[in-house]
Amino acid sequence: MPFLHRNDSPASISCTLTVLASADALYEFCQDPTHLAQSVAAAIDINIQDPSHLHWKIPAKDHGKILLEGDAELVEDVPAKVLTWRGDSALLEARLEFTPAPGDFGTEVRLSVHLDPGVHAAAKVAKTFSAAPEIAVSKVLRHIKSLVESGEMPTLAHNPDARKRRHTSEEARL
Repeated sequence: MPFLHRNDSPASISCTLTVLASADALYEFCQDPTHLAQSVAAAIDINIQDPSHLHWKIPAKDHGKILLEGDAELVEDVPAKVLTWRGDSALLEARLEFTPAPGDFGTEVRLSVHLDPGVHAAAKVAKTFSAAPEIAVSKVLRHIKSLVESGEMPTLAHNPDARKRRHTSEEARL
């Protein structure tokens, strides 16, 4: 069972999850903008401009509307240790830290996200997600874990067994 730790304040969210992979493997995975975009797709839309620049959007619940958006640059890149992206006008900062897990049990990955409270970003983001923003941050970590450990992300899409169906009384008895 992975360890998940949350440390939250209104404008900062931080979660830690243990992944069964080396810090080198996790760093290489997260440094690839394509993998990063796939990992955060449930929470943020990312358009990769080049390996160290991206454009991000946080969509609103209302279809077609954008809640927050901006550009971000990779500002800290320490192999197998830290990746930090900082947004234009300091609206957003995201930091991934990789540390050995206790007992040689993989790597602890810590994702910290800071939103500038001066623009009320934390309140806007909280309205966007059906639950608290820390759930979206922990979901990103779980996606990274799934992709690194198994090579795929769990989904119910195109799974006929996941469809809701009505059982007849005879089917229910079987």
